[in-house]
Amino acid sequence: DRTNIGNARISGLQQALDMTDTNYSVALTLTYIAYACIELPGNLLYKRVGPHVLIPTMVILWGIVATIQGFVKSYSGLLVVRFFLGLCEGGLLPGLTLYIASFYPRHMLQLRYALLFTATSLAGAFSGLLSTRGTLPPIFLHMDGVGGLDGWAWVFIIEGLVTVVFGVLVAFILPATLLRARYLTPEEKLAADYVS
Repeated sequence: DRTNIGNARISGLQQALDMTDTNYSVALTLTYIAYACIELPGNLLYKRVGPHVLIPTMVILWGIVATIQGFVKSYSGLLVVRFFLGLCEGGLLPGLTLYIASFYPRHMLQLRYALLFTATSLAGAFSGLLSTRGTLPPIFLHMDGVGGLDGWAWVFIIEGLVTVVFGVLVAFILPATLLRARYLTPEEKLAADYVS
């Protein structure tokens, strides 16, 4: 959802909000400033609240803010939303790495981290396929005018809503600890706890 602004730019965001290239760069940078500022406090909050609560909460809030981007009507509105997007997402990746480290011993982490970072890259690539003028039909560009919104707005709305739904689903399956994982048998919990 953070990278959708590039797809929205291709679909007409910059012209619709009367933004210069510098304005676009400022909107991108503002997201990363908020992102960087929340990383450490986010990890400290994981320790206090618990990742099984905070990870789904951050994903849901991130999806809501990403969805709101589709309804902005001005450059200043975009800046505000991009700042909050950085705040909502900033602690997520560090928190996920911390969460994964609580389940696996050090020699098993590399593969899990590689899968996590590969998934983020694939998500960005898939998002681009939905909205660019390539060989596949640009789904979001065909939605131009639906609900009185531009095609670029639907980039944010649909992918933000998918993130919200995913966050809600994760809230029901993410265990607080390895020993509380409902989908593992007592023998598997014992074996996994021994390995970690």
